[in-house]
Amino acid sequence: MKINKDEILPTAAIVLCGTIIGIITRLYFLEVIKDKASANWIMFVIITGFVLFYFLFMELFIPIFDKVINYFINKKKNIQHINAISVSKLQEQIDIFCRYSDDVLNGYTSNDNLILLHKYIEQYAHGNMGNISQKIETSGLDKCDLYHYGWNIWNYFDVVQQPDTADWLINVFSQISGSKRIIYKKLKHDERSLYKISIEPNIKY
Repeated sequence: MKINKDEILPTAAIVLCGTIIGIITRLYFLEVIKDKASANWIMFVIITGFVLFYFLFMELFIPIFDKVINYFINKKKNIQHINAISVSKLQEQIDIFCRYSDDVLNGYTSNDNLILLHKYIEQYAHGNMGNISQKIETSGLDKCDLYHYGWNIWNYFDVVQQPDTADWLINVFSQISGSKRIIYKKLKHDERSLYKISIEPNIKY
């Protein structure tokens, strides 16, 4: 068994400890059994067993322990990496929907309202339907346009149920009011062939 330079001091300490324990044990047995040969043999067995156990521990248990620790460390790193990717992917989705919103609502609300809407979109993407500090005013849009917008954000992020999305629309847009139970049934309402905001199953911006 090859001993590295870094292991010389720990090995010497273990041998010394084993020797001290062996000597103490020898003295004890000399007092008890009054047999010098047996006491010496017991001391030899204790020292040898102590040292062998140390090397066995270093050669077998330490590598296994290191592998277990490394497994959990790597697992944690992988989870953190996956979470980082998930956060990055979600932010990319938020940015895309914000660009889409800027496009379809341009001219129908102010730039300040669009900036505020970006905040609400990010909250929605994280499943947070509250914290709506100020409603957004729109002009020139039919309610069904905003219903379509609600269906689009619900379909795009797929984080909450449609009634929750209807509730979000009521809280965000001043033009929308009423029962969310009725509104969510109208999210895909298309009694006319042409609306300013259409149903968009696949939003890419």
